[in-house]
Amino acid sequence: MAFDLEEQEKLAELRAWWDKYGNLVTAVIVILALIMVGYNLYNTYLQRESDKASVLFEQMQKAIAAKNPVLVKETSARLMSDYSRTAYAQMAALLSAHVDVDGGDLKGAQAKLQWAVEHASDPQYKTLARLRLATVEADMGDMSAALATLGDNVPDQFVSAFADRRGDIYLAQNKVAEARAQYQLALDHLDAVGPDLQTAFTNVEKIKLDALASATGPAAVALATVPAPPAAPTVSVTGAQPAPTSVPAATEKK
Repeated sequence: MAFDLEEQEKLAELRAWWDKYGNLVTAVIVILALIMVGYNLYNTYLQRESDKASVLFEQMQKAIAAKNPVLVKETSARLMSDYSRTAYAQMAALLSAHVDVDGGDLKGAQAKLQWAVEHASDPQYKTLARLRLATVEADMGDMSAALATLGDNVPDQFVSAFADRRGDIYLAQNKVAEARAQYQLALDHLDAVGPDLQTAFTNVEKIKLDALASATGPAAVALATVPAPPAAPTVSVTGAQPAPTSVPAATEKK
């Protein structure tokens, strides 16, 4: 097949361009192909890890129901060490810490919650771990560490829970004005809390504020019998890793 002069010039330009850039184009195509293969292999690996972790997490749930803290500790430790990239590891850390608190092992709970703060991939789980870690640190008598853990950067739905916790810590230090301000802050931000928790939070914060207003002795004594507010907002995990559909709720320890 004969080409006219214009076509021959275009073919010559194409050959010249390919001679100059052909190796680079081929290399880019190969690299992109390798990236896609690697991405698919990595996702397959994560799914397999998540499947294995789900089995362990189910064993841990059964151990909690059977009141077997030794098995809870063993399975949670394995999840946190061998499957730290899965959603199940961060949930295991929170639930195992709750079991530790119930058993009086505050140091064990502190270590697990610190791990969750540092390793949880879901921001809401990380925030919930901060809230519970601050509670444990306060129970251990380290009020400065508890306040530092709570910090100031808090998602809207957790503002009331964090403010209530700060109020309790300030109250334990007999800083009445600071405690009152935090309880009021908790009341002022209840719009971000789910409707099922608003009434309970409102009642608890008002009781605390009324008790502070009428206290005649040490503030901590005045609030000794005030009930704890409801648990922090429920969190869920989104993304590639499936979250279990049945997770025991862990209430906050005051």
